[in-house]
Amino acid sequence: MNLRRMLLTSTLLGLGACDEAASVLAGAADSGSGTPTPTDATSPEDDTIVAADQDAAADQDAAPSTGTDLGVAPGPDTGPTPVGCPERQTLPADADRIVLVGHRFTDAPERRGTEVRALTLRGFDTALLDNGQRLDVGEAPSRIVFAHHGLFAFVLGEDGLLSSVLVSAPNALEVLDQVQLPSAGYGDLRVSDDDSRLFIAGSNVTTEAGISSVDVDCEGALTLVDKAHFGVRLADSLNFVPGRPDRAVLLGGQAVFDPVDPLDVRLLSYGEAGFSLIEGVDVYSDMVSAGRIGVSGDGSIVLIPNDSPFSEEGGQLAVLGLEGDTLREIDRLVDLPDAREIEVSSDGRTALLTQIEPGIVRAFALSPDGVEEGDLVRGVGLADHMARVHRGPMTDVVVVSAVSPVDGSQVQVLRITAPGRVTRESITPLGEGSSNIPGAIGIQP
Repeated sequence: MNLRRMLLTSTLLGLGACDEAASVLAGAADSGSGTPTPTDATSPEDDTIVAADQDAAADQDAAPSTGTDLGVAPGPDTGPTPVGCPERQTLPADADRIVLVGHRFTDAPERRGTEVRALTLRGFDTALLDNGQRLDVGEAPSRIVFAHHGLFAFVLGEDGLLSSVLVSAPNALEVLDQVQLPSAGYGDLRVSDDDSRLFIAGSNVTTEAGISSVDVDCEGALTLVDKAHFGVRLADSLNFVPGRPDRAVLLGGQAVFDPVDPLDVRLLSYGEAGFSLIEGVDVYSDMVSAGRIGVSGDGSIVLIPNDSPFSEEGGQLAVLGLEGDTLREIDRLVDLPDAREIEVSSDGRTALLTQIEPGIVRAFALSPDGVEEGDLVRGVGLADHMARVHRGPMTDVVVVSAVSPVDGSQVQVLRITAPGRVTRESITPLGEGSSNIPGAIGIQP
């Protein structure tokens, strides 16, 4: 049995019988030499947090609202196991988390990088430490998502090269398998609850775009499921409805050029045969693009940002109500330039929105009636991708890839503390390389 298989088997089974594997896994204790930079109000950047209620700004640790509990409880401390796989040891809830960030910059700024870089988020102080470990995945990463058990990461290349990566320790990364998806531009990736299937949104003007499905076996091997493909032109983002695994919301479509597809938001059913359309609605009148859409914890609110530079309605956030199988717009927030990506908290009552050019992460409190604007964090330069811890003491700690005009590429650590409330924990420069934004980021759940 080779070392990789021993590592994989021992981790899946929770065994430490192999001395060679144990010596590699022991590398998890190596925290690296990076040092996080604390927030400095005197920085040349505008590194401020603006509370929604200025009178409450000093009380960032306030208890959650006692109003209607829209959300769902955080998940259990053990992740699901795909059918037929050995029972695996899930990452302990109080463990440090490994962060992977897309290292898209190179010594030549005009040339895209193809590496991911490992960092460690320490549990006792949420400090982010650079381990210096890199792995070449063959294509510039556009999305990084971990399996629920935390052992595998899935790295989606911007042109559809999908990699499964074994993450056995911060200094032990290995590509397990790769598969090429249909011709399209790619940016969003979701993992099924049992980690056995991936769903990838691809954007193209042909019907090769849409949702691709990829099966994942117990050792990380990937298989493209051609018969499960759901074709939609210019598909951007997919989100399953919490509590309803047979329902998903898809963003994609346009009404500018032929062939016109005015239904830019679709409610889909999902089953053994794949996806099928239930209902489509026209939310934005011309074009729409977004990094990620979001759905509230109880599935009643759908958030659709629009950062398209070709849309008269760019810089807006559409708020849709979902009742049964009916979508309808209930609110529209404007003056949100470069509204890019949504991340919803574990209890489902807070949504974070990145705004790239203003360098802002904005919080919203979610209620059955819609959204209420909350805190905002400034100084998150070119705020792009976010990833969140799902369980344990660091639940709702969020890492954000960003860039500073002073320090270059960096990762900022935020924490959701209550509905609509967010604080900044630390800033960690990524150091060497050009100042291009790192982009894709993922964290063990």
